[in-house]
Amino acid sequence: MNSLSIVHALLYTLCFGLIIFLTRLFPFALFSKREPPLFLRFAAHYMPPMVMMVLIIYCLRTVPFLQKPFGLPHICGIVVTVMLHAWKKNAMISITGATLVFMVLSVFF
Repeated sequence: MNSLSIVHALLYTLCFGLIIFLTRLFPFALFSKREPPLFLRFAAHYMPPMVMMVLIIYCLRTVPFLQKPFGLPHICGIVVTVMLHAWKKNAMISITGATLVFMVLSVFF
C-alpha cells in the first residue's frame, strides 16, 4: 500500500475543493443574466418532492409490515413529520420531533 505525503494530500484536497466550488458556481455564472430554460425550472420545482418520495420508499423497503408491530413506529414517524412540517414549516422541528416519536415507539414496541 502506497502512503500519501502530507503535501500531496493537501494538494489533492485543494484541487477537489476548487473543482467542487467551480461546479457550484457554474449555474449562477451561467444564468445570472438570463432566465434558465424550462427544463431546469421544471427540475428545480419538482425534484425535491421526487427525491423525498424516493428516500421514503428506500427507507421503508425492509420494514416488515406483516409482523408485529406492523411498521407502527415508521408510519407514526412519517405522520408526525408531515404534521409538524405542515404546522411549523421548519425542517429541524419536523425531523427532531419525528425522530423522537420513532425512537420512543421503537423502544416500546
